[in-house]
Amino acid sequence: ELVSLFTGQNVITDFFKPMRARRQAKTKEGTGKKAFWQLLMPPGFRSFSDLLISVFVHNENILKMDTEYFKSVMRHNVGQMTFQEAFDKTGRIINITISPTNRTDPPRLLNYLTSPHVLVWSAAVCSASVPGVFEASQLLVKDPDGSIKSES
Repeated sequence: ELVSLFTGQNVITDFFKPMRARRQAKTKEGTGKKAFWQLLMPPGFRSFSDLLISVFVHNENILKMDTEYFKSVMRHNVGQMTFQEAFDKTGRIINITISPTNRTDPPRLLNYLTSPHVLVWSAAVCSASVPGVFEASQLLVKDPDGSIKSES
């Protein structure tokens, strides 16, 4: 039986599974070109160090490109479905938490009860916004006429 409750971390984890498997397969092939200091690091931190090097040394525009690609993948996989439409279609509840853009607001829990008109893919992208990894993004809502706009 499938669970009737999905959280934001499950959405994000499912997105990254193919990329992580591809990276692990590539690592197992053995490039043999690791820097000496990377060999001293535990295996779990090696790919993270590769990411940091590529972000801060090789390409300063990588964050924007990755964020835009992530948005396009989420739009393609989830579609323009709101939390309410997802609940009506499946009967399952999706909960996604997002952090505020300023320090005075509390974190928000988004689902079909609290934010029925918010697009699910937009909430997942906002949930994944982490400084140095993905840029912050705006929540998008669908109006009753079907037009999409930024949440005010």
